[in-house]
Amino acid sequence: MTNLLIAFAALLGATTQPASLRVTLDADAREIVFHNQTDCELVVVKPVDGAGESMRAVYYTWEVTRDGKPLAPFAVTRCGNVNGYRVEDFIVLAPRAATRIRIDDSFLRPPEQAYPMRDPGEYTVWLHYHYDRQRPELGLAMGEPDAATRALLERAEEVQIVSDPVAWTPRARPASE
Repeated sequence: MTNLLIAFAALLGATTQPASLRVTLDADAREIVFHNQTDCELVVVKPVDGAGESMRAVYYTWEVTRDGKPLAPFAVTRCGNVNGYRVEDFIVLAPRAATRIRIDDSFLRPPEQAYPMRDPGEYTVWLHYHYDRQRPELGLAMGEPDAATRALLERAEEVQIVSDPVAWTPRARPASE
């Protein structure tokens, strides 16, 4: 019974945002903001090739509802190759610092390209950031990480966190559509 309680407590803890790292989205869900809430450096991994398709040990997923009902994402077909990790794929956050990542400058598709979000309605968007060193890489990496990159992978914060919700409004369709 004790082991069951410990496992249940661990499961509950994995779904909450840890005190060390927080992720938020801007009002348009176009920028990801990581907040280091500690007095030491933290390392996060940017949305690298394959991370938006859950092919990496670090991956990003969207959660979207319309009028309070969950939406299913579009099916995605892509090749199985992924770029190898590089030093540029990591952010070292100073203590109590924050950093922004523009989604358009990353491999992560914006939520309106990942979900059917064109119809009128009240949309809510969340971003999930996961890093699990034990999770197998599903893509065929094109190149092995060098020693500096491997060191950053080891230092990266191993977490499962969810952003605060963002209310999202569909943009008006052009008359030609």
